Amino acid sequence: MYLIKTKIDNGYIIKINLKRLDDLAAREIQHEINAILEKEPAVLVLNLEEVDYMASFALSIIVQTNKKMKAANGNLRLCCANDLLLEVLKASKLDQIVDLYESEEKALA
Repeated sequence: MYLIKTKIDNGYIIKINLKRLDDLAAREIQHEINAILEKEPAVLVLNLEEVDYMASFALSIIVQTNKKMKAANGNLRLCCANDLLLEVLKASKLDQIVDLYESEEKALA
């Protein structure tokens, strides 16, 4: 499995163990995220440490998830993105709507 879900006190951490987050993989991840959102977590951390490429559909899932979390008074946090992926997140202005952290520990603090 390329997703590792970890329950924490107030939410979940999802570590994505894929180099390429293409449309097909993003759809599968979307289903997992939606299942978690039904549990109304206060915090959802997406660990992107392994991800080198993210398709535009995956970016839209981040936007949708952020909207759902905010509507439920929750917080979506992204962490461990490499420099190339950070450029993509910043170019798509996601850094302005989603909190980005260098490490999982900082995202949980």
